[in-house]
Amino acid sequence: MTYSREDQHMGNQLTADRVAAALSNSLFTDEEAEGLSREEIQAKAVVVEGIGRSYGFHPQRLASHRDEVYELLDELPDAFRASGGGGTSVLNAHVDRHGNTWTGFHQSVDELFVLGIALGLATWRLPREMWNALPGGMPYVAFLDTEDSRNSNHRSSPA
Repeated sequence: MTYSREDQHMGNQLTADRVAAALSNSLFTDEEAEGLSREEIQAKAVVVEGIGRSYGFHPQRLASHRDEVYELLDELPDAFRASGGGGTSVLNAHVDRHGNTWTGFHQSVDELFVLGIALGLATWRLPREMWNALPGGMPYVAFLDTEDSRNSNHRSSPA
């Protein structure tokens, strides 16, 4: 299945490039971190623990991507919706709700979900300590697809 031209022009297509661009624009830069201690950076940043690493987001730049990240998460299958399937394994997140593979890389999936978690739009369903009991040792995640989460200025803490 392919996207219509209308979908592509509206910018609703979930792509690894869109996720990477939002992520790179939202992270603290080396220049911003220069001269600050780790504790000072963590106090200023929105810190989220991803699958393979931790991310430190600049709060204002991160917030500027809220609508875009919501739209990207909205392209995932219904199983990821808190209001639908309640969340599912990140192993299933490489395919969008149209049945198209949007990425072949776990890193892109992780980047999408840490952006969502940092914005209060997604959540790991279980604590990290329990991930090894899940298929492939990979976490389950849910897209918090309510208007409350979309409009919230929530600041997430790591799972």
